[in-house]
Amino acid sequence: MAPSRKFPLTKGEAICFIEEVLQLREPNRKMEENRLEFLNQVVKSMYSTMPFTNLGNTKDNVTLMMPDFADIKEAMFSRQGGTCVNFTIFTFALLEALDYDVYICDGGHAGGKSNHSALVVRDLTFSGSQHLVDTGAGVPLFQAYPLDFDTVSPIYHDDYMTYRFVKRMDGTIACEKILAKDHYWDFAMSKNKVNLIGKWYSFMTYEVDIPRDIDFIVETRKKLYEVENVPPYMLLTILLICYPKGRLNSITNMAQFCSSEEGAISYSELRGQEVIERSLEHYPQFPEDMLQVALSFTSKNMALKVRSRG
Repeated sequence: MAPSRKFPLTKGEAICFIEEVLQLREPNRKMEENRLEFLNQVVKSMYSTMPFTNLGNTKDNVTLMMPDFADIKEAMFSRQGGTCVNFTIFTFALLEALDYDVYICDGGHAGGKSNHSALVVRDLTFSGSQHLVDTGAGVPLFQAYPLDFDTVSPIYHDDYMTYRFVKRMDGTIACEKILAKDHYWDFAMSKNKVNLIGKWYSFMTYEVDIPRDIDFIVETRKKLYEVENVPPYMLLTILLICYPKGRLNSITNMAQFCSSEEGAISYSELRGQEVIERSLEHYPQFPEDMLQVALSFTSKNMALKVRSRG
């Protein structure tokens, strides 16, 4: 399939990304043998290889900016990742280049609307099948999830998270998880308990039956890059969330969080330049000057947001 105008990624580039960046060998053979299993390997490898991050959202230490595809492509090939917009757009281009039948769906995070996005892959296991793919969630959604359940999906367990999917009356699908008691890590956690029903916390919704084009995603996301509308996670000092070997390793808001094989999460507080030092240790793909710019920029915008609310 030839690269589209808005997603200039060739099949050769897609194969190169899978082999060189994700380190998955013989992709053509694996796709021929089992396209679902291969897709699951790609999704999990993206979570283990590159972080969900707010780095790269600034230009000249002055303004927040919406990345274009060239920026996104460069960030992905250099293992620098990005926000859900980066992951959704690039994964769409990647799967389209590999001849998957895929479209973008709008979504909401932590009770919001049109502040998240994901993908739906069609006809993967049978004619009319749908699988949800969300490589930019920041939480361990490590596979393509079949949507052919009646109301509530099977319960999944990945790393620290126990979760499920629920079909709602409005046609959306919610991702719900059980909040753990042994840690306070959860950048998606809301103080608004409206989303907490019993032990299940609804933290993500998807409009899976409404295919969206890239123009819709770009236009609805532009407002998120205006200071007054910026989501809290983009104003944290430095946000890096990755899952090497399937385990959380994150530097978030002056602390490092790590998960154990049992799924328990530990954290250590970081002060000042410790944030930079620890980031360089675990995420060497980011240059120090980028980290320093992000530290300065986001701190200024946090102060601006606090003053504007005062």
